[in-house]
Amino acid sequence: MKILLQLLCATAGLSVGVILFLVGAPWWSMPSGVATGLAIGWLFPAGLSGDLPWLAVALRGLRALPRWDRMAMSTVLVIATTAIYIGLKTLPIGEAFGLFLLPIVFAQVLFGTKCGFTAALASQIAIHFFVIPPRNSFAVQSPRELGLICAFAVLAIITSVTLKLVSDVVAGGKARSRQPQR
Repeated sequence: MKILLQLLCATAGLSVGVILFLVGAPWWSMPSGVATGLAIGWLFPAGLSGDLPWLAVALRGLRALPRWDRMAMSTVLVIATTAIYIGLKTLPIGEAFGLFLLPIVFAQVLFGTKCGFTAALASQIAIHFFVIPPRNSFAVQSPRELGLICAFAVLAIITSVTLKLVSDVVAGGKARSRQPQR
């Protein structure tokens, strides 16, 4: 089961890396996407299953917060990422896409699936407004801009769905391990 999770996360990481490369990120976005996927595929399930007690305690505590608090914190992650992006000013689009994937990953890992989807929506809005030209506008003036908007949406979906699948597989494994043996 662990090998299947690692393969899923590595494939999703490669997919993200390829899309980032296609929108202008450097070539090393592909191997770094795979490495990130493998790291998430190892660390996240270990925390959910309780193999890393400190991470399991932190995840249980954060996920026990009220839903609206978790969603608000997910949005704050995107706001903080936007502030970082604005401070960097000269970050190319491909690298900005990678930056805005981080709050999606953190929100989903820390607060759960619904919060990850909330962060994905907020990141999509922030990318559209702050990153894709014309900046500071929701205007779409060319097919390339529409393609960039769609590319980030695909990245956000790949990231969210992969993390959802990983958490479902780990939760299913925990449920099966709790059932009495016959």
